[in-house]
Amino acid sequence: MTKKVDNILKNSETNPHKVLMLAPVIICISKGPNHVYELANEMYIKVVGNRDIIGKPIREALPELEGQGFFELLDEVYKTGKPFIGHEMLATIDKGNGKLEDGFFNFTYQAILDSHGNIEGIMVFAMEVTQHVIARKENEDIIRNLALIVESSNDAILSKSLDGTIISWNTGAEKMYGYASKESVGKHISFIIPSEYMNEEKEINEKIRNNETIEHYETVRMKKNGEIFYISLSASPLINQGGNIVGISVIARDVSERKKAEDSSKLKDAFLSIISHEIRTPLNAIMGFSDILTNRKLGEQEKEYVNIIKSSGDDLLKILNDVIDMSKLEVGTMDFEVKSFSVKEIFHSLNKMLTGKVQEKNLTLLFACDKDVPDTLLGDQTRLAQIITSLITNAINFTEKGTINVRASVIKKEKTNTLLTVSVTDTGIGISLDKIKTTFDRFRQIENYDTRKQGGMGLGLSIAKRLVDLQDGSMTVESELKKGSTFKFCIPYKN
Repeated sequence: MTKKVDNILKNSETNPHKVLMLAPVIICISKGPNHVYELANEMYIKVVGNRDIIGKPIREALPELEGQGFFELLDEVYKTGKPFIGHEMLATIDKGNGKLEDGFFNFTYQAILDSHGNIEGIMVFAMEVTQHVIARKENEDIIRNLALIVESSNDAILSKSLDGTIISWNTGAEKMYGYASKESVGKHISFIIPSEYMNEEKEINEKIRNNETIEHYETVRMKKNGEIFYISLSASPLINQGGNIVGISVIARDVSERKKAEDSSKLKDAFLSIISHEIRTPLNAIMGFSDILTNRKLGEQEKEYVNIIKSSGDDLLKILNDVIDMSKLEVGTMDFEVKSFSVKEIFHSLNKMLTGKVQEKNLTLLFACDKDVPDTLLGDQTRLAQIITSLITNAINFTEKGTINVRASVIKKEKTNTLLTVSVTDTGIGISLDKIKTTFDRFRQIENYDTRKQGGMGLGLSIAKRLVDLQDGSMTVESELKKGSTFKFCIPYKN
């Protein structure tokens, strides 16, 4: 060691030699162009291991560092005297007991000068940064994966400055709008916004400036070919490290097909409402005059004709109601009321209403309500009556003799809810095992020639099942050919 270095390290009043030896970072000092070890502190020995290195060239003591730029930087600093800071390198750490582990280190190289200003050695500082590097690499991987997700997304994902200048433009945006990234980045976003919607764009930007977010806002945009289409737009502020809003991130999804379907459904619903009104008006007249004629003194043949007209009117009205209900179920416009009702009163009304049909076929219709069924429940009374009516009508149609039993009971009763179950059991023709799975399919009756004589469109059971499902209930059927069937459904009601 030269006098200059020796004086610095040993003879100082502050004893820097002791400070270097006990410093919490790795420190070593080399001498000459061959970089011979002059000093290695305790942290160096702890991390690198005691390899009896003093007096040896660093290349000989640490051959594993070859090819990582370490020795090249030693040579460069020794040659030029310019320090080098921030050399990150993977090195082997000796953990003792023969265990070696790889770790990341950050190196700093500083030339040591003699009394004449000539370079005579190099001091190397190193600090382990393994956890920092791992965390950084994980973040880099996350960013890289996010970038891949953004680029592979079918949604248009873009960013823009607060004044509306486009900063980024992903592949999804290229496909959706028809403009390549190079055609879009740097332009004002107005080229994809119809002029009449620019005020809307200003309002959105103003909300973002106030640190608000926009979610699933539906509006329109314009493609390169001039086509106007619907999008669902979400926007959020881009915030820098200082906490300032510097831009806007936008995600847009093409919802044109859904909007077309919704518009089509609305038109269909409106059309059915008009048709329903136009058909019901003359139908009500037919059925009203049929009732009047029934009360007149008519001959036997005339009475028969009037009854046929009235029966046909009833059938036509049922078909009309079924078609309208099925349409509402398909387009999702079926509404359910929540009012108080009595199961017993519903049974009483249905018994009166269906007595005529039952008597025509010489059948017996029995209603029973278990004692634990509450006197009043909250729910849609009309839909409940409709479901039960559909099941009873089905039982009447397919039962030639015997009894139809309707029973209400409670499966589960809680503080706020009651799970009501209603079963309809008949002694009719039954359903074969291979047909049970299709019992609730639409138009099932049309597909079965043997049952066409029963009339109707085969929608009743399908509608009843859908009405139960939409009220968070369930419907099942048990049947045996020539022995009858039991249809059972459960619906939860509020107490």
